[in-house]
Amino acid sequence: MVKYLLKVKAELENIESFRMPQSWQLTVQQSAGDERKGPIFVSTDEEHEISGSRGTANFVLKWPGTKNQSYMNIVQDKAVKDCISGDDQDFVPVVCFECRGIDPVEWHTGPGFSFKALESGTEFTDIDLTGGDWYDYDEAGAQSVGLSSIEYRFERC
Repeated sequence: MVKYLLKVKAELENIESFRMPQSWQLTVQQSAGDERKGPIFVSTDEEHEISGSRGTANFVLKWPGTKNQSYMNIVQDKAVKDCISGDDQDFVPVVCFECRGIDPVEWHTGPGFSFKALESGTEFTDIDLTGGDWYDYDEAGAQSVGLSSIEYRFERC
């Protein structure tokens, strides 16, 4: 099986840290072909049986014309961490996917992000980044907060 780290970089404005959602919206590609499917959702809250196996996976897919199912799991990896202030110049590994017969090729931002303001510690929860950038005002810290220029990449590990 192959593991992929999703690494994210963004410009943070008065944000101490942010956490990613627990459900990941991806476009995936068949490992041995060019067929793509997406967006699909992968979550640790979901477990599906793998045909012909005793195992389970967070996402299972049977590509047209193939005999076996392809699958993906979200797994723990020591490199994965929350994004913090000061990380905005680096790609930070935020989740690890273990894959068989399927490769993640695109990540789609959406709802479920959480942000913590730098000065006041105010929590902003269930933020939807579908449009890309996000800005708000932190009343307790009397300052604007935001995230912009989000970028990502997948790396095999």
